[in-house]
Amino acid sequence: MRFPRFVLGRRILVLTGVVALVLLAPSAALAAGHGQEAANPEANLPYLLGVYTVTWLAFFAYAFYITRRQRELRRQIDELRRRLEDKKS
Repeated sequence: MRFPRFVLGRRILVLTGVVALVLLAPSAALAAGHGQEAANPEANLPYLLGVYTVTWLAFFAYAFYITRRQRELRRQIDELRRRLEDKKS
């Protein structure tokens, strides 16, 4: 089943937001439970790595989506050119 382009883009955006929310929600809960005296910056490194990973995954998903869309547009342009040439002949 094929979906319109805007639906796929919206799905990727929503999926990225959900993944980011799942990764960031526990860190917000942990930050609210700890006082300033117990702050350990190194304890946040797993969350930093998680956000970094999600960001790169979102970037590559977007790049993949744009590449596929550009390929499809190129195919459509070639098809229209072929039809135009056939019509002229």
